[in-house]
Amino acid sequence: MINFQFDNETAIVTGAAGGIGSAVSRGLVASGARVALVDVNGDALAALAAELPAERVMVAVADVREPSQVTDLVSDVCGRFGSVEMLFNNAGTGSHTLPEDLGLDEWSAVLRLNLTGYFLMAQAVGRQMIDKKIAGRIVNTSSTCGSTAMGRGNFVYSISKAGVLHFTRELALEWGHFGIRVNAIQPSQVDAPAMRTWMEDVSLDGETLGFKFLNGVPMNRLVTAEDMVGPVCFLLSSASAMVTGLALPVDGGNLICNVASTVRHS
Repeated sequence: MINFQFDNETAIVTGAAGGIGSAVSRGLVASGARVALVDVNGDALAALAAELPAERVMVAVADVREPSQVTDLVSDVCGRFGSVEMLFNNAGTGSHTLPEDLGLDEWSAVLRLNLTGYFLMAQAVGRQMIDKKIAGRIVNTSSTCGSTAMGRGNFVYSISKAGVLHFTRELALEWGHFGIRVNAIQPSQVDAPAMRTWMEDVSLDGETLGFKFLNGVPMNRLVTAEDMVGPVCFLLSSASAMVTGLALPVDGGNLICNVASTVRHS
């Protein structure tokens, strides 16, 4: 039977204070899950938790780049809820620095959060799944930038998101025999305050940049954080019981376009 409910199951959501993280956290709680909300922004986490049933959420201020904090986090969640059946690896950071100007510190910082943080979380959660014989599910947030080159200084960000895609495939292959499924979502440009600020930056020719974005989206709008909820919940649910190693675009058709495509706007 297809089941989109997560009764008596626990999810960890990293980057929970952000747009996608908070939207997916709300969706998981609404579908019956217990959710550990993880972020470095404690105030934003507290505000999100205040919207949700106290008995179903746990606030964890933690930095997923730090191995000791990740280990303590997973231990604390298991202590509170017993086990972790689901992980939504979603914490991340952007970069808009051209490759010729990119410093090693920025390169390392982006990879450390966007890729190493995913590994540390998946390893810690996966170990307890394996030990407890849990048929767990992991979903990683990649990007359409992971499949196509974007330019405009997305250099290290795109490389990190391409790494997430192959991380997903390799982990799905390694852990499939344990019954653990690993998938990814690929959002295109998300309609959020940070994106709008970037698009409005006159140094980037915001009006033209906005047109370029929409001209590559057949659905004729940017995706929203709420657009991620259904796909993530699907990949975490029993409805996708034989789906693993998949990168699911949530992009309004962005990846099917190329430079010669014509998107109809009327």
